[in-house]
Amino acid sequence: MMVYGGSSWRWGIIDKYRFQDGDFYLIGYTKDWGNPFKEIQENVDFNLSTGKIIFKKVYDYDQEGKPRKTENETFFKKGVKITLQSRQEISIKIVTPKYGNNIHVKKVIQYRR
Repeated sequence: MMVYGGSSWRWGIIDKYRFQDGDFYLIGYTKDWGNPFKEIQENVDFNLSTGKIIFKKVYDYDQEGKPRKTENETFFKKGVKITLQSRQEISIKIVTPKYGNNIHVKKVIQYRR
């Protein structure tokens, strides 16, 4: 499942599920967001099967478009289990160990037409 949107602030979320033990479990969560006008970007890649989280935040770019300041972290958060059903009901907050950034695996809002 993929959701995305925004105007000056842009964001996108990709959820990957696997059917196991009689239910659909979230096994991958990717989130990108940022504001090209304020020159900030953030990326989270969370493999729930292994617990591995790769977090990258970029602040400020030089005139050539190269980042001047970045925060990169790779760490593990094991034991997070989210089913497709519970994905609509719960939100999880994870704080990165090195820089103290907040990662929010939030409820997914489904819009219907």
